[in-house]
Amino acid sequence: MDLFFSYLIYFILFSISLAIIILAASLKSSSSKLPSSRKGWPVFGQILEYAFAARTGKPERFIKDRMKKYSPEVFRPVLMGENMAVICGASGNRFLFANDDKLEIY
Repeated sequence: MDLFFSYLIYFILFSISLAIIILAASLKSSSSKLPSSRKGWPVFGQILEYAFAARTGKPERFIKDRMKKYSPEVFRPVLMGENMAVICGASGNRFLFANDDKLEIY
């Protein structure tokens, strides 16, 4: 009987800890201001779509399709499991290069 209660206590503590971690992660992700995008396949992301566009000799098609679909200024592809930001507009590039020494890179 003591073994049952010890397992029950461990299970309850584990469940509460897991719920707190999930809640903290969801609050953190909802507060970030990231451009919208589709993540693609796990690990690969959208690299297959980019590789297909590059193989046909038009890698800019990958960029133009996402500019139409998400935003003409900035979008966020996932290539080889890494989140990236692609800045397409003139105002975004001006901001990036004018404030080069003031930006924080994470």
